[in-house]
Amino acid sequence: MRRAIEDAGGTAAADADYLARVREVAPDDTVRAMVTELAVEPPHTRRDPDEVYAGVQLVAVRLAAVNQRVTEVRGALQRLGQHADPAHLAAVQNELWVLQQYGQSLRDRGAAAL
Repeated sequence: MRRAIEDAGGTAAADADYLARVREVAPDDTVRAMVTELAVEPPHTRRDPDEVYAGVQLVAVRLAAVNQRVTEVRGALQRLGQHADPAHLAAVQNELWVLQQYGQSLRDRGAAAL
């Protein structure tokens, strides 16, 4: 695959016909199929990824992880119920509050980066 990309002009030569050129120079159907499979979206030729783009992507990944953990902690809180050990209940509630605050700060920073 790497050789086919190089033979098609390398990634610097990416334009509207780039994927067709890579498929053309691919040595066999296996490599052509891999090119098609990995080409989930057209190459971005307008601008290079920059710090803002990378930051937005990082915020999105972190926010997804925080949301997953919030869901887990809420489930744990429901299972504990009101008759749980007060110290344990307070610790779980505190974790949920901290996660929600962190998630809000991620949303705020993500919106500012757009």
